[in-house]
Amino acid sequence: MGLFDRFREQKPPPGMVEVPEGHEVHVVHPSPHPHVSAAVSGAWIADFGARLESGAVFDAAERRLREAPETMVVWIIGPAALPLLTADAERLAAWLRRFHAVRRARGPQVRGDVAVLPAGAGAQARAVMALLWALDVGSHESARDGAAFVEVRRPDGVVVGMPGPAFTGDAEARGGLRAVYAQLDALEGAPETDAAVQALRAREMRIIRQHLSPAAGAPPSTPLSDLMTQALEDPSGVRTQAFHRAFLASRVGVIASGLPDGGESGEPRSAAGSPVGLARAATPDGRVMVLACADRDAFVQKFHARFNVEVLGSELAAMALRLPDCEGILVNSAVSLHSIAIPRARLAELLGQP
Repeated sequence: MGLFDRFREQKPPPGMVEVPEGHEVHVVHPSPHPHVSAAVSGAWIADFGARLESGAVFDAAERRLREAPETMVVWIIGPAALPLLTADAERLAAWLRRFHAVRRARGPQVRGDVAVLPAGAGAQARAVMALLWALDVGSHESARDGAAFVEVRRPDGVVVGMPGPAFTGDAEARGGLRAVYAQLDALEGAPETDAAVQALRAREMRIIRQHLSPAAGAPPSTPLSDLMTQALEDPSGVRTQAFHRAFLASRVGVIASGLPDGGESGEPRSAAGSPVGLARAATPDGRVMVLACADRDAFVQKFHARFNVEVLGSELAAMALRLPDCEGILVNSAVSLHSIAIPRARLAELLGQP
């Protein structure tokens, strides 16, 4: 029995579970919004949000580490941010360089960080974990319900833990990228045109591309659909609540018509005089809802390509609530012929609207 299974019958406030004998469990999930914030234990949570907004997160974390270099930082890369990070080797290289520079703000005390990536993300997550492992940063998968970090408040203190399994690389893999960055650190201030710097940059890119190459050929990952499968198999409703939270932080597919040129990502927007329509479908009980698909890349491969736009789940929820005749969102799985309806009232509750 897992840590959370014993509490399935309870109805706690969001993110908090009351346990016997004065203990409390606080669970951190990926947020659609980037933030750096303190946890009860003294650890800091650095979440890049659904759009991988790295600049502000890195800046805030660096300020914190200069003030308190002993701070433990939990870096969260959520299910919507991971594909953005691994889509391009140059972008991943720039992210890793900034990540390395921020960690150097600790001075000689560079350990104490841990990264959390989405469970079930496959080769994409393993590539990033392996590169972080090379920089002496431990990595964990999230729990299947998306939980990234857990704190247990007890009468005698706070215990922290990672709910998902740890990534373990081999000792040999730790040499390459770490050695490159150590040599680049020694050349700090040298121009990028310096021959030694250029050689090290070329080596850096070879290492990163080698890690990304298996991810590029792997089937698309299906983390949201996998969570839907668990929700459908769980009569208690706990997994359904986890799916709802993960939906807000994930990018999902919709069928949009009337798009202006170039309008194929983000929130569907209309040009003047050209309204955008979102396809809808009826549930078995007759409710008409906006139609969406989980894990669009995998869905398109397995079923069909009519889902022509990706949008963040939280944005789609807000759009659905602006449609007075819409009764919710019907989400199709990318791994089976199943769907889950999120009613209008639940969307409003998830977004904190009356």
